[in-house]
Amino acid sequence: IGVRKICLSVGRLSNEKRCSEIIYAFNHVACKFPDWDLVFLGEGPERADLEHIVSDLGLKNRVHLPGHVGNLSDWYFYADVYVMNSRFEGFPNSLLEAMAHGMTVISSNCDTGPKEIITNGVDGLLVDIFGGRLALSSAMEQIFGDLTFSKSLGKSAAGVLVRFSLD
Repeated sequence: IGVRKICLSVGRLSNEKRCSEIIYAFNHVACKFPDWDLVFLGEGPERADLEHIVSDLGLKNRVHLPGHVGNLSDWYFYADVYVMNSRFEGFPNSLLEAMAHGMTVISSNCDTGPKEIITNGVDGLLVDIFGGRLALSSAMEQIFGDLTFSKSLGKSAAGVLVRFSLD
């Protein structure tokens, strides 16, 4: 298969982050993109449920939950895509960090947060919060399948360093 590509999610493994929906969306596209893996960094009350979903879907070799890790910057550097599927957000630091590292980002378009950071189709993709698994898997398919488009989003995403600088 060659070099693995990583779709990364960072945050608390809790209901409001809708991690299970990310796994189901990934499952929908996994066969089409056998060189991609999904990695969740973080801990929380949903861990056991997420592990069961991964096992039930037969994705143990493709979906990884390493828990808390050291330097997140290293993960942002090595991963290819960042995905966040929160039901609600304030001003998500992990999204900004991923974009600052030039990552391609996919995020739910919840009421506040991501839509103040991402310009849809320019420096990331915003997914309709009511679109469910299908909308999220469609965004994954678009990004995983078009590396030129993905790289252009990531390159533009790094602009958050200027837009959200202290100046």
